[in-house]
Amino acid sequence: MSPPRRPPARLLYSASETDADILYPTGFFAPDPFLFIQRGRRRILVMSDLEMDRARAQARVDEVRSWSAYAKAEAAYSRALQVAPDDPGLLYGRGLAYASGGQTDQAIVDLRRLLQIKPGDADASNALGFTLADANRDLPEAEQLIQTARVAKPNDPAVTDSWGWVQYRLGHLDQAEKALNSAWQSHKDADVGVHLGEVLWRQGKQEDARRIFDEVRKLDPQNTSLHDTLKRLNP
Repeated sequence: MSPPRRPPARLLYSASETDADILYPTGFFAPDPFLFIQRGRRRILVMSDLEMDRARAQARVDEVRSWSAYAKAEAAYSRALQVAPDDPGLLYGRGLAYASGGQTDQAIVDLRRLLQIKPGDADASNALGFTLADANRDLPEAEQLIQTARVAKPNDPAVTDSWGWVQYRLGHLDQAEKALNSAWQSHKDADVGVHLGEVLWRQGKQEDARRIFDEVRKLDPQNTSLHDTLKRLNP
């Protein structure tokens, strides 16, 4: 008699604030994406360190793990993708993890594959467009990708930030300032503030740039992008 087959794994990667498919099985409401793994009856969440305590208190799962428990986040995504190849949420998550770790080529491969699976997807288009713009590569393609995301999500500050950043890379400083200021006013995100500060600095508006950098420092004193930008600009 052959041994019983192991039940297939169920993997979901999303933000439960906007996705009932992951909210229902976990009972955990969160604005940022996390990974849910189910193998048979065992249910596991993998998420950021900041949400660990709340997840352990509120989520209906057997175990809560932190991404930092893995050597690298992309390694965790890669293990999950071995179980669920070409899962869009996992490809998106690994692509972002690669981009955050400076592994631009790998990020581009994952995000291009995701767009093959989900052509025109706004989040994937924005992520790939921003990754290209941030690396100062293929800027016309980056602009087109972000424009696709803008059409789908015209009021999304993350997309507006990407649009401002690609305009900056293209040398359109006035357009960049307008977009980035709009994104910053909509959502005081540290990375958006760093982008706006750099554009203001390049325009010769050093005092305005320093003011924005000071605001970012209060929001996120350990922000890596802020430290790298200040080192380059030496304001």
